[in-house]
Amino acid sequence: MIFASFLLPVAGGLVAAGTLIGTAVLAFCLCPKDKSFWPRAAVTCTLLVLAAVRFLSLDLYISHKTSRLAEYDAEIEAIVYDIEPQKNTSRFYLDIISSTEEAAEGMSAVGYMFEAVTFSAGDKIRAEVTFKENDDRYKYSDFDSGKYISVKVKNYAILKRSASLFHSFADKARRGILSAANSLGADDEAKLLGAVLIGNKRSVTTDISDYVRATGTSHMLVVSGLHLGILCGLVMRLLKKHTDRRLTVLIMTLFVIFIAIICLFHISILRAGLTYIIMLIGMLIFRDSDSENSLGMATTILAFFFPYLFYNVAFMLSAAATFAVIGPAGSILDTFRFGFKGSPLYLRALRHIFEVFTVAVCALILTLPITVCYFGSTSLIAPLSNLLLSFSVTGMLAAGMLGALIWFVPLLGKVVSVPFIFVARLFAGYFLATVKIIAESGIGFIDISPDKFIFCGIITALFIPTVHFICKKVNSKKEIKPRAYRKDPESLD
Repeated sequence: MIFASFLLPVAGGLVAAGTLIGTAVLAFCLCPKDKSFWPRAAVTCTLLVLAAVRFLSLDLYISHKTSRLAEYDAEIEAIVYDIEPQKNTSRFYLDIISSTEEAAEGMSAVGYMFEAVTFSAGDKIRAEVTFKENDDRYKYSDFDSGKYISVKVKNYAILKRSASLFHSFADKARRGILSAANSLGADDEAKLLGAVLIGNKRSVTTDISDYVRATGTSHMLVVSGLHLGILCGLVMRLLKKHTDRRLTVLIMTLFVIFIAIICLFHISILRAGLTYIIMLIGMLIFRDSDSENSLGMATTILAFFFPYLFYNVAFMLSAAATFAVIGPAGSILDTFRFGFKGSPLYLRALRHIFEVFTVAVCALILTLPITVCYFGSTSLIAPLSNLLLSFSVTGMLAAGMLGALIWFVPLLGKVVSVPFIFVARLFAGYFLATVKIIAESGIGFIDISPDKFIFCGIITALFIPTVHFICKKVNSKKEIKPRAYRKDPESLD
């Protein structure tokens, strides 16, 4: 299904559907004769056939709609669900409720204007638009679904503020978090804190964005699985000792949904949140939660509902980096972790440095083909930057989110939250000073021609089995446990 999602935009729905149906037939024919496997084979084949029908119908639907609407002037009523300022234009996303052209009803649209907009996410607007046929910028690269059409907005009127209850809640929560971040002054630290907490990069200056990009730490300023993982890890530690398994799963699920809502279901958060919820369900039924299987299941589910998902750069980078953490990096850390348990503080510090550096290197290698293909460059200094900055992001998220939550408490909330926001801003100040020093050192991005992404892909493909083979060999020679892990250090048997 994932492979067919790659084929859909390139080869069309017919090829993608044929691939899925062929896979279903092959899976059914090769199913073991053991009767206990037949129900699983039937479910798998049914899912693949349904996906094939969906891929084919979606491709035909989108092609028909976009070609029919191209260069057509119409008046629409729509709900705004996100706004993304660009360098020369304002870009925003719309759910079209009604239109003078019936073919546009039910579509999602990316709108653009060459001037600032006055509406907010959740507002209902009436606008005069010209539909444009989707080009490469809007058709696949930026979106999770193919149901988008491009519209140029000529003028508009706001019909109702916060017409959507969901967007109204999300907008109020986001505004409250930003108010908490700005409570001690609207300087660069506050802007950075807003970007880290809710992915609000609109107020971040161009210089900061350039510094962050040069150091290969852009993922720290966007809503990603990294942020959700840090927050969930902190909450889980607080709950684990004070609640039972079922209550922990319930609270963590609600927390994941809350974070997804205030981040407007950004695709990276959606992927990370679904993966985490699947792992929580595994905990609930008292089974081992496997990270790789949870990631694969979450990706498959998203591929079924959003077939164009794999042309979303943010999703691909997020999924590849996550696989790097739980795959090659996890294998290396599990294999070479011995010798530190119960050791002095300096050895534990060395272990932390080793872990962060390993994760950063593996993520750099596994995301290399994607960054080269889409951006034509990669950052050689990214592992060092991540090593120096990862703890500051954890500090900003922990102190900043806690302060933002306390901010909503009536009466004394705004006063009590001040120390937490102050600590978060200290971490933000360290982050800004460090990225500036690293970026101005001259060691930054290396340009690689986009047509070299195939060679980068080969390097990545060889890296994964190589790490697996080395770790397997090392583990096979561990006949005697390392001294730090033996209950009886004097025993050699």
